Amino acid sequence: TDSYVGVNRAGTVEITLPSVDVADGRLVYIKDESGAAEANPITVLGNVDNDAGGFTLQINNGSITLIYREGWRIV
Repeated sequence: TDSYVGVNRAGTVEITLPSVDVADGRLVYIKDESGAAEANPITVLGNVDNDAGGFTLQINNGSITLIYREGWRIV
């Protein structure tokens, strides 16, 4: 049910996006709060923009916004 996921960890992280019972218009924000995503990537699992493999956030202090609209979309 979180809409903001701040990652502050000295290690790799995996986040799984919900795939059932998600209301259209739901927003999720993922942010590298550690400033070390280049060395410790944040892997987001789920179907995003019709890619079942998800994606990896690997930019220091980077963030990404997702919206659910008949599936997860990168904004």
